[in-house]
Amino acid sequence: MEDIRSDADIIQRELSKADFKSEVSWVQSAEKYKLALREFNPDIIISDHSLRGFKSVDAFQWLRESGLDIPFILVTATISEEFAVMMMREGVADYLLKDRLQRLPLAVLNALKKWQSEREKKMSIEMLMQNEQRFRALIENSHDMTCVTDEHFRSVFASPSFERQTGRTVSDQKEGAGLDNIHPDDRSEYYVILNRAIATPRKYIPLQYRMLHKNGKYIWVEGTVINMLNDEAIHGMLFNLRDITERKEAEELLRRSKANLTAIIENSNVSIYSIDRQFKYISFNSFVKNSLKQIYDLDVKVGDPVFEFLARFDPSELEMWKKVYTDAFSGNRVEFEKEFSVGDYYACLNFSINPIVEDHYVTGLACFAWDITEQRLAARKVSQSEARFRALIENNYDAIVMRDAKGKVLYASPSVKRMLGYFLGDVADGTAQIVHHDDLVTIQQTYTRLLSEPGVPFPVSMRIRKADGTYMWTEGTITNMLDNEEVKGIVSNFRDITERKESELQRERMTLDLVERNKDLEQYAYIVSHNLRGPVANILGISNVIEMAGASSKDKEDALSHLFSSTRNLDEVITDLNQILQLQQNIHEQKEDIVFQELIDEVQSSMDGLLKKNEVEISVDFKVKKIATVKSYLYSIFYNLITNSIKYKKDKVRPVIKITSDVAGEKIRLRFVDNGIGIDLDIHGPKIFGLYKRFHPDHAEGKGMGLFMTKTQVESIGGKISVKSQVNIGTEFIIEL
Repeated sequence: MEDIRSDADIIQRELSKADFKSEVSWVQSAEKYKLALREFNPDIIISDHSLRGFKSVDAFQWLRESGLDIPFILVTATISEEFAVMMMREGVADYLLKDRLQRLPLAVLNALKKWQSEREKKMSIEMLMQNEQRFRALIENSHDMTCVTDEHFRSVFASPSFERQTGRTVSDQKEGAGLDNIHPDDRSEYYVILNRAIATPRKYIPLQYRMLHKNGKYIWVEGTVINMLNDEAIHGMLFNLRDITERKEAEELLRRSKANLTAIIENSNVSIYSIDRQFKYISFNSFVKNSLKQIYDLDVKVGDPVFEFLARFDPSELEMWKKVYTDAFSGNRVEFEKEFSVGDYYACLNFSINPIVEDHYVTGLACFAWDITEQRLAARKVSQSEARFRALIENNYDAIVMRDAKGKVLYASPSVKRMLGYFLGDVADGTAQIVHHDDLVTIQQTYTRLLSEPGVPFPVSMRIRKADGTYMWTEGTITNMLDNEEVKGIVSNFRDITERKESELQRERMTLDLVERNKDLEQYAYIVSHNLRGPVANILGISNVIEMAGASSKDKEDALSHLFSSTRNLDEVITDLNQILQLQQNIHEQKEDIVFQELIDEVQSSMDGLLKKNEVEISVDFKVKKIATVKSYLYSIFYNLITNSIKYKKDKVRPVIKITSDVAGEKIRLRFVDNGIGIDLDIHGPKIFGLYKRFHPDHAEGKGMGLFMTKTQVESIGGKISVKSQVNIGTEFIIEL
């Protein structure tokens, strides 16, 4: 991030000296910087301090607000040491002066290594926390025994599992009586352990001994004792024990397994509490007590009615809690997530309400609550980000396709199917089957290039086949991202530009049409100025003769004869003009499928006498069998070209006319080839389709309208006509429709 190009070039040169490869994006403005954060996906940011409109402090703050964890290195000419230290404390990875840039590659490597180390550490901590939560759940729901005694070792609390496994309750224990239940051979070591526990508060002391069951038999137990006399929540000696009688009796077998559970951790960051059937608190850990005090300023005590206590800080949820606890007392484990919000405080806890069952009877509930606020907020942020990303992709007008190196479709956005009408993954050989054959070579060449230039977007424009068989014009880019670990594919982005392309083609057609119409206007102007003017001038002159005084009857009779002749000539010219105009108006006739063979049969039938008289040989080869167009126009075109070939045949040579059809690109091409006298195109080429143009006036009668009419009809149905000819060899007319 640098607003001076030369400084940016110096930084890039320093980076190029390093042992690593890098792709650099240079930005100068705040907008481009924010865009690069979203789209360029940088591994590290190198920023000048003072830029146009903002400073490095702003850029670093925007980076934090984006939620991205990217190292940020400050490179500047002049900053104070106090400012540099302040930025380092804020989290900037490093800072360098522009006159000491030789340290830049090392600074980049160090920043990236530190970032990677921090990331691995964070992931490791998260994994440890997950494992710890699972471990606590296993311990809290285990059958291990938990006992709490006072300083005289009188029992003040025993977990249900303790009562089940020893047969003894808290009321069975009298002052010092607990020591009498220890096996005589274990008492000496047991006394030593208790003394150690008294002398070393908050230290777990392992112990293993035999305890007298209420039924008179000894059972083996092992566990820990910890002096928690100074702990407000426990205020006693905490014994965590388990029955290992079975293990002792089968020592060899049990030595092969490892105990997963070692102790119940009272002072944990998981909220743990229990309630009895009267819905009163039996116990709770310090985390529960401290949390309630800190958040709600409430002191919870053993024996407090649960619902009265809940009503003091969460009255609106009282009915919900009653339902939860009642359901759990019916023997069901109830698990749910619950959000809490008090002022600016927000937390989300995962609750597990577990029935405490003794002799098939639920005596109480053991309740656990894990703080999952960070996970919930992180998941919500990820979900929102993913939803935004997916919405952008799925509602984007542009299409996105990702393929592997072999061309297999890995992903296609919904807009692809909306555009084409089918899913690209259903096409076996996608490129060859759907790309227009005129564009295929260019696309294949582009793919060859991009495979050798990863990360470089290649612009492309091509026609793609749609489900209905038509082709859609597209433009976009193709980028080789096979080396990108997060993508691993070739990504194509393209959009539909058919409407724009057709508009361009329409403009070209309109331009050509205007040119042709201008030529037609020139023809009409010629007719008006020459063909109409002559008869009109004659009529005016003859009229003057008739009106002259003293003209003889013979002169008037001759003048009337010339007047009738000039009037007929004028009528013929007007009729010709009307015929031409009528041609252009009839173009709106309904198009229909016309079979070429059937059409040529109709034409031959209509001129049967002419064909026989001139012994005309007509051969056809229609590779394309039919076409959709205006039948009357196509009939007239065939008729005029065949008639033209017969008119200008060679003397004493049988006329041979060959008519063929084939495909030329996207057009259907018709060819009319004869062996007539031909036309000298070097002389008559520019005028060959002109009105009243005759090139062999002595060979056949005519007015020079046939080829003009044919060209007009061809162009009216969207085609074009051209001619090839050699004198005394023959003529070929080529029509593309």
